[in-house]
Amino acid sequence: MKKTVAVIGAGISGLSCAQALKAGGATVRVFEQASSVGGRCATRLWQGHLVDLGVQYFTARSPEFKKELLTRLRQFRPIISPILDHESTLVSSPTGPRFYVLPGNNYLAHILSSGLDLHLNATVGSLTFGDAGVHCLGETYGAVVSSIPAPLTARLFSLPGSPVEYEPCLTAMLEYAGTGPFRDCYARLRPESKAPIASSYCENHKAGRIIGQKTVFVVHASIHFSRAYADAPPETYLPHLVKENEELWQ
Repeated sequence: MKKTVAVIGAGISGLSCAQALKAGGATVRVFEQASSVGGRCATRLWQGHLVDLGVQYFTARSPEFKKELLTRLRQFRPIISPILDHESTLVSSPTGPRFYVLPGNNYLAHILSSGLDLHLNATVGSLTFGDAGVHCLGETYGAVVSSIPAPLTARLFSLPGSPVEYEPCLTAMLEYAGTGPFRDCYARLRPESKAPIASSYCENHKAGRIIGQKTVFVVHASIHFSRAYADAPPETYLPHLVKENEELWQ
């Protein structure tokens, strides 16, 4: 009897893996603990605005990825405005033009999930290995692929530790009244340090995303800051990110 492969995690990597397995003739079932696909390629409707929380843009550095985009996805637009560092020096893109997806960057994940046996809100707590295969959520599979973060994968497979270091990233969405003098710059970056912010993006540079006379920033905290506040309530760290963001954008 043909056995099914379980793919845990419906981010871009998990969905791509599932599609490749399916194209190779395997029967595949995908489990995702969240209520939607995309993982760190996340988009949210917030305050009426369509905001990319995770992946801010794509560059299609590999021919294979570029082919996938052209084949599966045509609703993308370039980001023309520059990215600057904290000293207002231009940050170039050696891997090509930056672009975003009009309906939200996680639309790519929705396209990749098409035709898959996808189970949302499905948390896989543990796996049991037996002679017949791998037992997962009451079913037996011929193989299991994990595309979730390394520490979670380690616990899932009962490994003593994570094979790679996991870098957390706290994210804040900030809305301001008015459009402000932000049209000449899409983002500001800071080199990795103990400063609270690693990068801040003005979502107004993506057509049709922001409603009314508002300015919306997506702030990605630095690794150091994210680790320090990973388990803390937002009210303890948001004031730091707000203050730092306003200084960064002057």
